[in-house]
Amino acid sequence: MLSTVQYVGLIGGSIVTLGGLPQIVKMIKTKETKDLSYIMLIMWIIGLIMSDIYAFNIHQLPIMITNTLSLSLSIFML
Repeated sequence: MLSTVQYVGLIGGSIVTLGGLPQIVKMIKTKETKDLSYIMLIMWIIGLIMSDIYAFNIHQLPIMITNTLSLSLSIFML
């Protein structure tokens, strides 16, 4: 059973993860990536990897799940 704090983490992480979906939909529809900031994407990916390592070490499943999904979407955009 998840605690209230874990639910908050899961909801917050889900919102962050879903925030990348409009950009991916736009990329697929327009077949354009020229407006993406590749430096931002690389920094975002590095941050997600580091955050995921931290989450695995402290055994925080909500962070692990949402960060891994965000990381997958970010790599797809890159």
